[in-house]
Formats: sequence, C-alpha cells, structure tokens
Amino acid sequence: MLTEGIDINTTSIDIVGFNIDKGTQHYFKLISTMTNKVDQCLK
Repeated sequence: MLTEGIDINTTSIDIVGFNIDKGTQHYFKLISTMTNKVDQCLK
C-alpha cells in the first residue's frame, strides 16, 4: 500500500453507490456519502 508506514488516514469510496438504496435520492446520497468519507479522512 502506498501509505504503509506513514501516519495518515485512509478510506475507501464507492463511487458508484452500490450500497445506497436506488431511487430519486440516490445521486444526492452518493455525493453526501463521498463528502463525509473525505471529511473523515481529513480529520
């Protein structure tokens, strides 16, 4: 792994949203989930 041995936060992001319920809010939930993951990683 590229970050091995470095004290850095990592996360995985599902850019398709396979684990998000399909429907009219799918895109908005996907963007919100990705934003939250990046935010958590930066803390």
